[in-house]
Amino acid sequence: MSYANLRRIEFWLLLIGGLAWMDAGAGHGLLSLLLAALPGAAMLTAAIGFVMFPGVHGVARTGALGALIGMLFAVPLLLAEPAVGLGLLAVSAAGFVACGLIGAEVVPVPAGLESPPRTARLGAEVGVDEAILAVASITMGTFAKGEQSRIAAEVERALECFEDRGWLKDPAGFHPSPPGLETGEFDLKDASVSRRPYEVMSFDSGFVPWQEAPGRERYAGYTPCRRAYAWILRGDESAPWLINVHGLGMGVPWLDFKLLQADLLRGLGLNLVFPVLPLHGPRALSAVSGRGYLTGELMDTIHAESQAIWDIRRIISWLWGQGADRIGLHGVSLGGYTVSLVAALEQGLRCAVAGIPAVDPAWLLSWHSSAHARQVCESEGLTLENMTEVLRVISPLAMDPLVPGAHRYIYAGLADRFVPPVVVERLYEHWGRPKTHWYPGAHVTGLTHPGLIDFLSDALETSLL
Repeated sequence: MSYANLRRIEFWLLLIGGLAWMDAGAGHGLLSLLLAALPGAAMLTAAIGFVMFPGVHGVARTGALGALIGMLFAVPLLLAEPAVGLGLLAVSAAGFVACGLIGAEVVPVPAGLESPPRTARLGAEVGVDEAILAVASITMGTFAKGEQSRIAAEVERALECFEDRGWLKDPAGFHPSPPGLETGEFDLKDASVSRRPYEVMSFDSGFVPWQEAPGRERYAGYTPCRRAYAWILRGDESAPWLINVHGLGMGVPWLDFKLLQADLLRGLGLNLVFPVLPLHGPRALSAVSGRGYLTGELMDTIHAESQAIWDIRRIISWLWGQGADRIGLHGVSLGGYTVSLVAALEQGLRCAVAGIPAVDPAWLLSWHSSAHARQVCESEGLTLENMTEVLRVISPLAMDPLVPGAHRYIYAGLADRFVPPVVVERLYEHWGRPKTHWYPGAHVTGLTHPGLIDFLSDALETSLL
């Protein structure tokens, strides 16, 4: 318990917001009470958790999701009862910012860098991260299905296999060069979204996990992953090409174009390719894009990331075959991690821009797991150390980059709840401390920072244009 937190404004904002919602639902029937309890109980739970369990990830996530629901519920109330609706909207928004400020406090920042100032904007940005993480913990939570015993057994077998094949010492050997993608081997179809025309490329991936790798048959049964997809935005065929790789949960055109700054990049005069990662978008196994990629199924993570690299390298081979003379890489989050791997395997690329790169998936799996899930992992022998070791075959921290040092770039948020800056620092050191932009914000809203937009534009103009 933290008596100090009883005096914090964040506690009182959440307490008042929760009570206000519960009071608003009382006396109006069971349905009204149940609806009001969604934001009300969540904010009250966060208030109590902030005092009783300070530092626990779920506190801010629960409260932020509840406050977001409260803001949404308050909008129709503005029409029926304006005063009540406005009051509930205000306390919900205040609770949302409070949860963001609570979440920002536990983001580990590397030595030598300072956490951003505690402002309402920072609270709102981190609140967005927390609310989305709350939804993600429900839809694709880490180790949510349990099964750590089976996963631990697969990891043990994989470590033996990888050691015997020499892949732990030479992770690049785990990734054979794929066959080139030739004209006639893929389909191109015209499409549009939000009045933006683009092309849909699709082709048979051809990726097959190594015969001796655990989880091979399971992953081979993921039928949607067998066909690769990419969205293409092209203009001047003689212009450079930039491969943009999306983050976890994306892989649909409108979202990829929006969050990966298609308008900005097209304005620079670039041709763009947006590969769809396995288990995402049209390659997903369920209605939740990205489910299964980073949920604790370590061998699925290895196979999916290996296939992502394979597919992207095939697309690069097609671009070379079309006469492209300048190709660069840009990715965000899971995409930033992926492009840092491609940059260590593919020759001739002009630049690599790793945005908030999730380059240490073992650490991130542990960071985002519940205390109970971590305890079960430990009891089954599934430790951070052996998870890190088995994921070495898909670690950019274990491979030397082939992109020239002057053309490597990194950007990351100092209050990022998805990929804390201490993770990004590992790639920063491994890449020889390249040009890096640390913006004072969170994960999802990173590209709303003007300084970051300028950094990205300058990096591409310098190295690719």
